[in-house]
Amino acid sequence: MRRSWFLVAWCVLSTVIFAGMSIQITSESTVVNVQDSVLISVTVVDSETGQIIEKDLTLSADVNIGGFADPEIFFSGVTLKKGKAEIVYIAPSVPGEAVLMLSNVELGIEASYTLSVQERERLSLISKASLAVFEFAGEVALRKSGQELWNPISKNDRVEEGDEILTMRDSYVILEGMDGVMLTIPPQSQVLFERLRTDGERMDVSIKVKKGETVSEISRILTGGSKFQVGAGSVVAGVRGTKFAVEAGDTCYVRTFEGEVIAEVGGKVIPIPEGRMGAFIGTSFEILDLDRGLDYYEKTKERIKEKETKKEEAPTEERREEAISRASQLVNLGSITKGDTGYMVYSLTPSFKLGPVELGIGINAYQKEITGPLYFGVPPSDPTTPPSTNVLSAFNIAWVAYSGKYLDLRYGYMQRYTYGLGLLMKNYTKKYSRAVDVALKLGEGKHVLSVHLPFEVLSFVPFEYEQTSPLFFANYTVDTELTWGGPYVSLTGVMDTAELSNESTPSTAAMGGFSLAVEERLLQGSWGKFVVGAELAGLMDQEQLGYGAFFGAMGNLYTLDWGAGVVYMGEHFVSSYYGSNYEKRRPDQLPDLTDTGTPTWGSLVNIGLTLEPFLKAEANLVNYQSHADISPILSTEALLRLPKIGNFNGLALKLAYLQYKFEFKGLDMSTFFNERTYLDLRVGYPISEFQYLVYNISYDYENDTFQQTISYESSF
Repeated sequence: MRRSWFLVAWCVLSTVIFAGMSIQITSESTVVNVQDSVLISVTVVDSETGQIIEKDLTLSADVNIGGFADPEIFFSGVTLKKGKAEIVYIAPSVPGEAVLMLSNVELGIEASYTLSVQERERLSLISKASLAVFEFAGEVALRKSGQELWNPISKNDRVEEGDEILTMRDSYVILEGMDGVMLTIPPQSQVLFERLRTDGERMDVSIKVKKGETVSEISRILTGGSKFQVGAGSVVAGVRGTKFAVEAGDTCYVRTFEGEVIAEVGGKVIPIPEGRMGAFIGTSFEILDLDRGLDYYEKTKERIKEKETKKEEAPTEERREEAISRASQLVNLGSITKGDTGYMVYSLTPSFKLGPVELGIGINAYQKEITGPLYFGVPPSDPTTPPSTNVLSAFNIAWVAYSGKYLDLRYGYMQRYTYGLGLLMKNYTKKYSRAVDVALKLGEGKHVLSVHLPFEVLSFVPFEYEQTSPLFFANYTVDTELTWGGPYVSLTGVMDTAELSNESTPSTAAMGGFSLAVEERLLQGSWGKFVVGAELAGLMDQEQLGYGAFFGAMGNLYTLDWGAGVVYMGEHFVSSYYGSNYEKRRPDQLPDLTDTGTPTWGSLVNIGLTLEPFLKAEANLVNYQSHADISPILSTEALLRLPKIGNFNGLALKLAYLQYKFEFKGLDMSTFFNERTYLDLRVGYPISEFQYLVYNISYDYENDTFQQTISYESSF
């Protein structure tokens, strides 16, 4: 009872003491630019006299847009000492009318104050910037702006405006650039680079964390007019020079390791000082102590690196690595690239002959990814062109050819080109790219001069065309008629125009090549051919000239290829350099002519089967004279692709097998699996457009066992 009377007495006394009190708010200016601050003075005065009431009290504070330099004001209010206080208001990143509200419910006083937040001069940075790949480990994928396909990232990639990065489990990537910006993307994160602009001094950067997190380190203070923002969910964090992390999720976190971060959510501005973090759920938030430091991310990177090191199979012998390099070749089939976009293509091309004219009718379909729908027609050069679901679009004219007494002329999709015995060029093509092939026949067809021109006609009125490949080549063949099979003598020249003009940044690709061949064509027809002979070939880049030679036999039966003979591999020479995968490999996967191994003589037998776009397999047995300690070498590579059918997402299988010092002891396990064997079998099942479930089998020769693992990978 006494307590109740005490409370009543206190309320009456307070009302008497603070009767006639009001809140007075003033500022240096009522206009403030976006993201700027203004000092606000708060006093409690006598309503009649205007004199400051020198009492200590607390006012609740809120603002519709913007925030306070001290974010605790949102929770604890403004504390007045002897009736006075000063607070710093921070304007949001968008213009508007900010209304500051102060009140004390117990005293029955309140006041509001309006500030006009206006737009400053907008950044007009038109120069797009990029970030370089400083370091990465594990499975990291990059999707370029405007594309649908994810590709494995490489050290040479540049991340540009509109690009997106995805890191898998036990993976990370570090990007750097723009004079002082370093960005770490930890495991299981997806980050979109919405804007990357600079004029050399100022920068305009906007990054969106879709899942996972990013760690940003800005080593310099950004100049006036610069902007560096990282968003996650409804939260946007902006800085002028600091180290911080932004994590996306149901609860978004902004962690400040050095300096200060200004977070913005629902129009509210919340400064997060060093050593603290903001936790955001929707538009509500709280400020907490840091739960981790920068060393957490360093330890994560070290752990991933350690795992990567353990996964790498240390070579048992340096010579074994040379054997793998000599014998293995990259297998890719059924996929093509138009512009920067990759496609999986299925094609059938029947032909019809009407006198001297032959017409090829293409029946084509393709997928943008192995899990995606099937579209009809040929993939467009422009990735923005909408795909067709009309089955009539599957039909097109694949080629038109004319064969006369003195002239052969063909325009259409490239065929497979092999000259001589295939030492220089074997089965070269560029899928679904058109070209013009002209052949002049003289002396009753004994002399044939053929030229390959990689151009496609885009329109006849007005006449427009484009170059479909940088590779030009010509061949001169003469039938000596000394025997019933010839012999035929041929001279071939190849020129890569892109490499000829690439003076400033030399690449590993060859500028061109040449070959001189003598062939005895024992059998030849539409079903295939059987040829014996010899070929001398050369390759040259901007600094080296390499030679090779082959004496033996080669041929094919429809899609089954074979060859056998004696080969010389000189320094700076690679056999069948212009092959079926040349166009796919030429950007950055071709063997370097400066690092091709020791010159050597040897013998070889090879056989290959291609059933496009589903199967490609090849086996080689080579015996190098100067590598007697590792020869003979048996190697096999195979790629099998099954397309998406109904609810079946498709399947991809890759096999790589190698055994050095191969010795046939019969058809038993010890012949093919022993201490000299390397085996890697990978089965990839697509579970999304950018992730595969990969089942891997490898042979452990030390324990004579097969090791099995399952992993998730961004490409297969």
